[in-house]
Amino acid sequence: RYRTIDTYSLGMKQLAKLAQALVYGPKLIILDEPTNGLDPPTRARMIRLIREIRDSGQARLMLSSHLLRDVEECCDEILILKDGYIAAHCDLEEERKSNRKFLEMEMRGDTHAFVEDIGKLGCEYALTGDRRLKLVLQDDFEIRDLYRLAAERDVQIRRLNYKKDSLEDIFLKAMETNGQSQVPSPKSQVGV
Repeated sequence: RYRTIDTYSLGMKQLAKLAQALVYGPKLIILDEPTNGLDPPTRARMIRLIREIRDSGQARLMLSSHLLRDVEECCDEILILKDGYIAAHCDLEEERKSNRKFLEMEMRGDTHAFVEDIGKLGCEYALTGDRRLKLVLQDDFEIRDLYRLAAERDVQIRRLNYKKDSLEDIFLKAMETNGQSQVPSPKSQVGV
């Protein structure tokens, strides 16, 4: 209780910094890597506090983090910066509503005809390797149709992973793009 703050653990220091920021009732709180270096229970506590602040409307939050899971748990909108420019902007709530479901498959056999048949079902797909396929699922897609086609074409499905788009997918796509947004980040506007 009467210890100096420099003797606190990293987690306690992070929580103390958040408390210091809240004391004055600011309209905007900027959090830079608020969960960096925290143990799992302290990280969960920090995330819970950040969400409580966000949900209460006490203050607007701006969070900077490389931990995408934390960003997904705490933020409504995201900006992804690359080389000082906005590489992607996303409203996470809208993204969740339109979140596409897809399968990642690994196959053996004559995959060429099998892949063509999948296209005839009206599914979007992309070959991601010699024997790997990423298949965007339609709402009415039945997995048994996939197995039926595989049996007809004598293709073995060796691995099948069901996934949804994630913030990590959005981030990786933004980092792959060669073009940059025309909107400079605030950092490049002020010459910092």
